[in-house]
Amino acid sequence: MNIISDIDVAKLMQHLNIIQAASLIVGVSPATIYKNDDNQSQLPYMHNDYQTAEKFSDVLEAITHAVKFGSLEATIAYEPRALIQYNNFSNPSYLYQDDLSGDWFTTANIDINNTFIQRSKLKHWLLSHDVKPPSLFTDSENDNADYLNKEHDRYVPKLALCIRAWQSSQYLPDNVAVGLWLQDYIRDHAKEYGLSSSDTMVENLATICNWNSKGGNKSTFPYLRDNIPNDYSQMPNKATASKR
Repeated sequence: MNIISDIDVAKLMQHLNIIQAASLIVGVSPATIYKNDDNQSQLPYMHNDYQTAEKFSDVLEAITHAVKFGSLEATIAYEPRALIQYNNFSNPSYLYQDDLSGDWFTTANIDINNTFIQRSKLKHWLLSHDVKPPSLFTDSENDNADYLNKEHDRYVPKLALCIRAWQSSQYLPDNVAVGLWLQDYIRDHAKEYGLSSSDTMVENLATICNWNSKGGNKSTFPYLRDNIPNDYSQMPNKATASKR
């Protein structure tokens, strides 16, 4: 009997919690990661190979921070709060405002088991950091064809950069303008290909590899502060709400 491989199982996982995402990035099956009950260890999760456990811990922290601060979009769940703060209306408050920046943050920790990331958005985040783990990217996405090989006698830097920019843009969230994102990618990587990052060069190359004819404004992920009312008088009073 042929049993499905871990890589094929990973292909079926289109929505990953943070533990599953970190496991696949490291290159191991999520089933091999287990909670660490040893209070003497600094690693909250373990693997049979200690070095793998260390890498998993670092990747887990990187993903959690990316989700928390908005650079990686996810459907976020929070752990139950042991300590609840109350605002001026005696309502429980799970947010606090930074005195210096004015940004709002949650007082609760992200529940890494129940916070889910869409596979395509995880891949976009990874590509933005030039990380392409085999368990999440196919061979065709990781190829090194002749036109991408710097040692080839007919290698063309502009063509290679356009191809890489085009490949990386295949996993953009729907609300991101492709043309502007391609310009950002080309500008950030031009030096690696020995090319100028001037506005003219960037715009010309981005036009070549831009597959989106619709255009549109570049969007960013929402922050907690976007949902905070400016007028606190509009917040429901705890005593009033309890009578309904």
